[in-house]
Formats: sequence, structure tokens, C-alpha cells
Amino acid sequence: MAPGTTGNSPDLQNGNFSWRSNPAFPVFAAGLAVAILLAARFAWLLNHAERLDAPPQLTALFLCELPWLVSLAAITWGGKQNRWLLSAGLAFGSGVSFCLVSIPFYFALGLTIWDSGNRRTSLVALEHFVPICLLVALYVVVSGWLCGKGKRGAFLRNAAIGAGCFVIAFLLIIAASVPGSGAEKEKAIYVQAPMHPDAHLRMVAACLIRHHFLHPEDGFPSSLAAISPDWNCDLSAATDPWAMPGYWVHYSAVDGSKDFRLEAIPVEGNIWELAAGSDSRGEVLEFRGLNANYEQIKAAKSRGRSPVQTNDAGTIYHVLQAARGQVQTYMGTNDSVVWSGGAWVVPNVDKGHANAPPSLTGVLDDNQFRGACDDEEQDPKERRIAVQPPGPCFRLDYFPPTTTPPDTFAISITCVSYGVECLRSYFVDYDGSVHATAEPRPATALDPGLLPCESALVCNDPVWTPSEQPSSWTFFRANLLSAIHSTNW
Repeated sequence: MAPGTTGNSPDLQNGNFSWRSNPAFPVFAAGLAVAILLAARFAWLLNHAERLDAPPQLTALFLCELPWLVSLAAITWGGKQNRWLLSAGLAFGSGVSFCLVSIPFYFALGLTIWDSGNRRTSLVALEHFVPICLLVALYVVVSGWLCGKGKRGAFLRNAAIGAGCFVIAFLLIIAASVPGSGAEKEKAIYVQAPMHPDAHLRMVAACLIRHHFLHPEDGFPSSLAAISPDWNCDLSAATDPWAMPGYWVHYSAVDGSKDFRLEAIPVEGNIWELAAGSDSRGEVLEFRGLNANYEQIKAAKSRGRSPVQTNDAGTIYHVLQAARGQVQTYMGTNDSVVWSGGAWVVPNVDKGHANAPPSLTGVLDDNQFRGACDDEEQDPKERRIAVQPPGPCFRLDYFPPTTTPPDTFAISITCVSYGVECLRSYFVDYDGSVHATAEPRPATALDPGLLPCESALVCNDPVWTPSEQPSSWTFFRANLLSAIHSTNW
């Protein structure tokens, strides 16, 4: 029998509406199942939509599901003769009511969005989702109407009850909405992170590395929650994985607590959004375009962008390079004179050598290389690592030649504002080799050399290999955890 055919079936004559008597019932059941799933997504978007006051998440979920859950529960109510008719009528009334409300609601959403474009992401997603809900509601309405053929009076009475259920749920949503919640969500999209993600990772990494330097027997902690006040770090930023709006900071100890991994993952999952990572070496690496496909990478390269990791541009190593260059420039234009044989002479001219200056006085620009330090600056091992520091501070030490040849020198640059715009300290030895350390102390000739990505903008790091960089699953998990964390349940 075709859907909706009344005929003279004994089942219909006895009011026994079953799958066999009316094939429209399985069609209706499928639509009802989809409507229940969509209602959950609608409630989620409604709760997160900017500018819209909404109830807490669980309340919104219950009220949005209420009309469809009542229709689902009606399948088990009463006897076998009327349960499907009751369910179809309730869903029909709820579906018609939603269709009538959703059309003006859709246009109202458009008017709310037009002045900000796609900045209100949840509100835009809700606007795009409403037409899908409307189509499914129409599907339920049509299939429910076909189920009601044969006993139209009882069906319409049930439909009226379904419409009333929808109206009650609609009014309860309005009544339960938290006043001002829409404005708070609107305000949140304009909130800027207190610092850049690489600066945040540098601060947390400095806190971990310094404690390990002072207490090597402890190893690195299993979680950031182990950071205690006696570590002298800003706990609010160091231990909170959501301290930066729009980012999830993930920490894990590796190699039996001998090392660690820090990651700042953008929760929106934009392929060109910056992700950052750091470990016990103290260098902050940046990653862009990790989810990009070949065509997107090709287009990015044509615009001068690169999807591979880059080094931290804020390192004081650039200051060291500038100081070293100015000393070499000075040597090329100003030979030092020495007292010899009762007169001032210029040595090594015949040999093609120029003496290195005995000090940096008159060689460097004091304003450029004084390091923004003040008289009360603390030792890196003792200073408090905080979000709002006095500014980047470093100490530059120069070591003139002690033996031949006289054109050699050494320079040390030490990060004093440890964890703030600098973390690693450097030492240029007399032979020109560069050494570095992430520990809160001056670097020496015994420290290892530069890291592969320390002096190159595009490189391949041996630790953060492509397989170790944030994956699609990491971005998905960050988005999911952020949604759960930011939800007013």
C-alpha cells in the first residue's frame, strides 16, 4: 500500500497504526531521529551565539530537545493502536511551529551579523544552521501529515498539543536566558591575549627550566599544576592551559621527566593560525599551515608565506650579532695604539691585523646595547617571571684579547629578564664559535653551539620533526576542549 493510503486495511479500521499498515511511519521515524540530533547542535550554537542572551547549556539543550523528546516518548505511550498517531501529531505540531518561528529568526540573525561580517563565528554558524533545521522540520511535518491520514481528528488534536509544547519550550528558553550573557560573548571575541603565544611559552618554559637548573634532582614535573608559589612564577599564567584567549596550552613530560614539550594550539583551527612549541632547549618554534593541503601551501608560497617552522624572532642573539659586527667594523677603521719603545705605535699593520679594542667604550651605541635594565634588576635565578615585566633586559660583557693574535675578542650576552622576551644566553668565543644555554646564567665556551633553527628563519628542527608537530587530531582536541571549557553549562 502506498504511503498515506487509507484503504480498508483491518489495521486502519481498528485504529492500529503500525509499520505494516502505514509505510510513512519509518519515514517519519527517520526524520524525528535527525531532528533530535539537530536540536542538540542548535542548542549548542544558541548557547554560544554572540549578542544573543541564552540559557546555560544544559538548560538550552533540554528545552530545545523537549518537543522532539515528547514526540519520541509518545511512541511508548498508550496502547499499540494510537502511539504512532500520537507521536506523529506531536511532532507535526512542533515542526510547524518551528517553521513559523525559524523564518523571522533567520532574518533577525542576518541583521545582527551584517555589521561585523564573520567575526561572530558562533552567530554566523547558527545563521547557516537554521536553514538545515528548517528543511528537516519540513520533512517531519510532511511525513507526520502522511502518518495522520485515516484518523485526522485525533491527529490534529495531538498536533495542537505538540504546538503547545513548542510554545512552552520557546517561552521557557526566553525566561531562562541569562541577562547580559549575549553581551559577554560579544565582548569575548574582541578580547586580546595578554601576550603572544610564543611569549607565553617562553615564560612557562623559563619557569620549568629554571626550577630544573636549581633542583635537577626533581626532573621536570608531570603537569603544570605542579608549579608552586616557591618557583617564583606567575601561577595564573603558568599553570592555566586557557590563560591565552583562543589558544590551548598543552604540556607533557617526556623521556622519564628528563625533558618536556609545550604547545600552544589555536582552538579555531585556522590553517594559517600560529601554533608554537618549546622544550628544555628554551627555543620557541612557530608552526603555520600544519593543516594546509598542497594547493594552499602553493598559494601561500606565492604570497611569500611559509607553512614550515621558524625561529623565535625575539631572541637577544640578534643583539649579540649586532654588537659583534660593530666591534669588527671598529677594528676595520680604527687601529688601536699601544705604548712601545717610548712612543705610541700602531702594531700589526704590516701583518694586516687590527687590534681588538680594549673595551666597548666608544665602540657601541650605549642606548642600543644597554638592555633596558635598571639598577634594581634581579639575578635571573631569583627574579619573578611574570606576565607584565619591566621590559627585555640583558647584560653584555666584552672580553678583549689576552694573548696573540690581538684581533680576537669574546662577547657574552646574558638574559637578565629571564623568561621575558629572552630566555637563552649566548657566548662568542675568541675563535668565533657561538655557544648558548637556556639556563638562567651566562653562557660559556663549555655550552653547546647554536640550535639548527636559531639563526635561520626556515629550517628543520631535529626534535620537532613533522611527525612531532601538532596534528589534525591535536587541533580537533583543542577546539573540543575549548568549547567545553568556555561553555556555561
